[in-house]
Amino acid sequence: MGHLAGRSDVLRCLRERLDKNPIGLPEDLHIYEILSIIFTEEEACLAANFPLKPVSLEDLMR
Repeated sequence: MGHLAGRSDVLRCLRERLDKNPIGLPEDLHIYEILSIIFTEEEACLAANFPLKPVSLEDLMR
């Protein structure tokens, strides 16, 4: 998974964020490969910082 070397921190943060959902997302090398296909680095960073609870649009823009 050398192609994930530069994005592993962002993908790790995203996986940890997704794991906080009721269904969760287990730690697995294949998960990182799937996330790297689905998300660009910028999208993964944004999704990793998305709030868990509903917020207003103004709060989300911050």
